[in-house]
Amino acid sequence: CPCKSNVQARQCDLCENGYWNLNSDRGCETCKCNPAGAYNISCSVTTGQCFCKPGITGQYCDRCLPNHYGFSSEGCSQCSCDQYGSFDVQCDITTGQCPCKDNFMGQKCDLCEENKYRDGFECPNCPSCYREVQKRVNRYRRDLNLLQTAIFTLNSSQTLNSLREDKHLTNELDTLATNLNKLKVDLDEAGFIYRNTSIYDQQDTQFRLTIAEHEARYRKLERELPEFIIQNDRIQDILKKSNDSFLIDTTHQLTRINKLLMTVDPKSLTNDNKHESAINKTLLMQTRINYLR
Repeated sequence: CPCKSNVQARQCDLCENGYWNLNSDRGCETCKCNPAGAYNISCSVTTGQCFCKPGITGQYCDRCLPNHYGFSSEGCSQCSCDQYGSFDVQCDITTGQCPCKDNFMGQKCDLCEENKYRDGFECPNCPSCYREVQKRVNRYRRDLNLLQTAIFTLNSSQTLNSLREDKHLTNELDTLATNLNKLKVDLDEAGFIYRNTSIYDQQDTQFRLTIAEHEARYRKLERELPEFIIQNDRIQDILKKSNDSFLIDTTHQLTRINKLLMTVDPKSLTNDNKHESAINKTLLMQTRINYLR
């Protein structure tokens, strides 16, 4: 039989693949399935409904289901907005960010803002005693930002490029930069110590125990600092006698890092061994520079 457009079979009773609506006067119509949202180009021959991937809807599989986001070839993901922390269960269809209520944060609005803690359906302020902790945390963050800036400046300086053949020295600098990033992560964790708990008494006890442990470690570090300072002063005296501009410039950067490190009180860090290691690294590098004269 002479078939209409996009119709096939001996008796012209089937639509071609990717087409539907055999009863149309013009032949079968194209399915128009979205190539990202549908499994293939085929659709129901009677309704034209394409076969959608998970989380996707629409006749052409061209949009996310309600309470979903991130249309892609993998499908759409559920918003999963926190029922207590979010104004709505629908998130941003592109980023997945839920609309958070006051004092809540996070993509799903399931976290409390800094200086808040989870208490059932709310995020009230932390006790007044925590303000002093927060002040120290903020100060440490500022110091660590200065440290990271100093490391970046030292690594990117033209004078340091002249020592690239000394692989050990450059590796030490890279290790120090990595340790500083880890210290910053520890500070972020310390800053949110009360954020997500509904059992305040238990959390307070754990917090006090953690502070006691850090105080003991800090006292140990304080006992060792005088020796580090003496070593640092001795190195500085030697370098003052040197006319090599590279050594002076590089040592200036290392001294700056060392001084900043010694201002960071490790009581608020979750692993102050990283702090001690960072100080040792700067002193070791200063000693190595002395040997390069």
